[in-house]
Amino acid sequence: MDTGSLYMGSKIIGVDLRCLPADGSAGGGIAHAARAIAAELEQRLGTRLIRYDVHGNRHALIRAIKERPCDLLFVPSGAVSPGLPVPAIPWVHDLDIFDHPEWFPQSWVKRTLTTHFFLQGIRRAPHVFAVSEYTKQAMIRHARIPAHRVTVTSEGGDDVLASIPRDQLAERKREAVQRLASLGITRRFALVLGTLEPRKNIAMLCRVWPEVVRQVPDVDLVIAGQDGWKTMAIHEAIRACPSTILLQKPHHNGRTPFTESDRRDLLLAASLVCVPSFSEGFGLVALEATQAGTPVLASRRGALPEVLGEGSWLLEPEDREGWREKVTQVLSDGALSRTMIDQQAARNASFSWRQTAHHILEVLDEKHNLPYHPHKV
Repeated sequence: MDTGSLYMGSKIIGVDLRCLPADGSAGGGIAHAARAIAAELEQRLGTRLIRYDVHGNRHALIRAIKERPCDLLFVPSGAVSPGLPVPAIPWVHDLDIFDHPEWFPQSWVKRTLTTHFFLQGIRRAPHVFAVSEYTKQAMIRHARIPAHRVTVTSEGGDDVLASIPRDQLAERKREAVQRLASLGITRRFALVLGTLEPRKNIAMLCRVWPEVVRQVPDVDLVIAGQDGWKTMAIHEAIRACPSTILLQKPHHNGRTPFTESDRRDLLLAASLVCVPSFSEGFGLVALEATQAGTPVLASRRGALPEVLGEGSWLLEPEDREGWREKVTQVLSDGALSRTMIDQQAARNASFSWRQTAHHILEVLDEKHNLPYHPHKV
C-alpha cells in the first residue's frame, strides 16, 4: 500500500516553498529545514503533494495555487500570506523578533507590519505546528492562542549523517578530515556553523578564543556561514581572533562555495561544535553535530536543552569564563569528549525527518476538516 494513502484520504496538500533561496543554494536555518521536510512529505504523499516553488510576493503564490489547486497549504517558513484561497497551516520556527527586535534589521514600521501579518496567519490557521516546545510557548504567549491548537513536531537533522553506522563513523571522520584540506583546514578545529547574525553570539566566542589557544595551541576556530545582518561587529571580532578560518560564499580564499557535502564534512571532522546562541527556535546544528558523532557545547537558551538534554554541555551565553573553561576541557580531554558524544548521541535517536513528517501528516489527517474561522483578538 502507498504510505501516502494512510494520510488525508484524497486531499491535495500544497507546500509554500518561497522561503528557499532563488539562486538554488541550500540556504540556512528555515530554508534548510523546509527543503528537508518537503522532500519527506513528498515521499509519503507522492502526486498528492504540490510544491509551490514560486519566488515573489503573495500574488505569485495565489496565481500558482489557482493554476494548480490544493485543499490545504503547509507553510514551512511559518509566515502565512494574507488573502490565500485555501486554508494554510504554518510551521513556526521562532518568535524571537517579538522579544528581541534589536537582533533583527527591520525598521520599526516594517517590523510592525511583518509581525502583524505573522500573528494574523497564526490566529487564522485551523492548526499550527511548532518546531519545539520553546516555540510553542512563545506562540501561546504572543499570539494568545490555546495550547491545543499547536502541535510540536521537532526537526530531523541530517539523514545522511544519522544513517552512518556507528562502527563506520571513525573512518568517515578520517575521510572528512582529508577532504577538508582543500578548504585550507589542516589542523584540529572547533566549529561554529550558521548564519552570521547577532543572535548567534559568535563575537563572544571569538573574544574567548585567544585564551583557549594559549592552552590548546594546535586548534583552529572555523566559522562557516553566510552573512545575515548587523555583521560589522561580528566580522571585527573574527578579524581580531587568532587561529580562525572563515568559510563563506565565496570562500575567503576564492574557492568554490562550500556545499552540503562540505557542511557534513565540517560536522564530522570537527573536534567540537559550539552553539553559543542567545536563542534557537530548535537547534538544528546541534542535532546534526550529535548525529555526526561530534561533541556539542551549547547555550542554555531557547530550544537547545530540548535537543541536547540537560548536561554540563549547556552554558549561559554570557558566561565567557565558563565557555573558555569548557571549550578548553573538551579539546584537551579525549575521555570527556567521548563521554559527551555517547550521552548526546543517546538522545538524538528520537529525532528524524520521517518522524517529523509523520507528526505533521497525522495532525493534518485529524484536523483538516476544521472550519476555517478567522480568529479575532
